[in-house]
Amino acid sequence: MRYNHLPIFQHAYQLTLEIHRSTHQFPREYKYALGQKLKEIVSDLLDLIVAANSKEDKVEILEEARLKLEQLRIHIRLACDLD
Repeated sequence: MRYNHLPIFQHAYQLTLEIHRSTHQFPREYKYALGQKLKEIVSDLLDLIVAANSKEDKVEILEEARLKLEQLRIHIRLACDLD
């Protein structure tokens, strides 16, 4: 695994764990819609980081990762505001 040592991967992995732990505690009303959406976005972000590491030209994949990160920020903000 050539990406385990990367700080961006390590941070994204820790964020993924935290999202999974946090959404487990969501009220039922939000657990399956918002919680699942957060898990999908953070999982996609992790996948994009791994994919970018294996490409020589990383720009396009990193741009996708940046957009996923922005989606994640918006959905985390929504989850916090609903709490």
